[in-house]
Amino acid sequence: MKKNVKNALLTLVIGGGVALLLTVFPKGGAVQGDRILRNEYGKGPLEIEMEVSGEQFQTQMTYHLEERRYTAQEIEEMLPSFIEELERNVIGEENEDGKVKGELHFVQQLQGYPFTVSYETDRPDLIGKEGERLGESKEGTVVEIAASILYEEFRYLHIFYVELLPEEKNLKELWKKRLEEYLTYQEEAQREEAYVYLPQELEGERLRWKVKKSSKAGIVLLLSIVVSAVMFSSEYIQKKEDSKKRTEALQDAYPAFALRYSMLVSAGLTLRQALLKIAQGADAQKPLYQEIIRGVHELEAGISEGNVYENIGRRCNTPQMRKFGTLLASNLRKGQEGLSALLREEASIAMAQRREIIRKKGETAGTKLLFPMLLLLLIVFVVIMVPAFSSFTF
Repeated sequence: MKKNVKNALLTLVIGGGVALLLTVFPKGGAVQGDRILRNEYGKGPLEIEMEVSGEQFQTQMTYHLEERRYTAQEIEEMLPSFIEELERNVIGEENEDGKVKGELHFVQQLQGYPFTVSYETDRPDLIGKEGERLGESKEGTVVEIAASILYEEFRYLHIFYVELLPEEKNLKELWKKRLEEYLTYQEEAQREEAYVYLPQELEGERLRWKVKKSSKAGIVLLLSIVVSAVMFSSEYIQKKEDSKKRTEALQDAYPAFALRYSMLVSAGLTLRQALLKIAQGADAQKPLYQEIIRGVHELEAGISEGNVYENIGRRCNTPQMRKFGTLLASNLRKGQEGLSALLREEASIAMAQRREIIRKKGETAGTKLLFPMLLLLLIVFVVIMVPAFSSFTF
């Protein structure tokens, strides 16, 4: 129940916060008095739900605005910086001298610029459509790159050159490739054989083979440990919670039990008769009276009366019941003289302790209510402030 309440309050707060954001910062937040601010290039068109009213009519409409279009002068001004950054992106920042060992990067757009770029080269046998290397190049191979820069009706052709250097080959990758080719050949050659033999040597280098161990076993073991730990901890937590509830139930029932026992003994009943009397009308659902009934069964089984009282206190395992059991067992050996007064005093102490426990629970309940009250205050704040912000015209 508590978890459901917390989830409900959390959902309410999140929903209120989202509603506040949507109200304070609506999609039509670009409206500034009698002006509407267009989106810059790259942010997409703007659609604003609006209400318009005149002296006689009122209607709702959706106002669609395209992105702001750059002027010819603005295009001319940003073109040099765009070309400079474009070349740097194509050849890579590490190849500022125009000599490229790896691949080129034919980017079609750059962040912050409205241009779209397409590429052509004079060596399609060496450079692919996206700038990838297609073939081996000799030292000092110069490639011409024609970049067509487009923006609506604007067209500009920029030509620049790069020098392709032979690619640096990874010896390990080459060795692996040759090994894969050899294994493919062996597999085809031994297709009719029951066994496929692994090569023991390749290009003068001896080979040692072993099956790679699967990591799934480790993952399964780790998951098993995690799940077991969660289950163990949850069971431990549940047992601890059950023990706590049982102790609280014993402490809550003790004052009434001590008072009634005191009254029965004062009325002339022996300790045994008082215990039997309480057990007859006991609520078997309460932990304290479960132990009382169990003590009665021990008496019927022949266990000594003193041991029964001490056993009840030990099984209840609360300071009050251990003290009560010891008090009855000791006075049983001494005789019942003065026992009524002791029992009345114990009952009085138990009632005082109960009042103190109730007072502490009341203070704790007040503290627990503080968080929901703060949430309600936040909701009230949202309800008040949202209309206030909505009425402002920016």
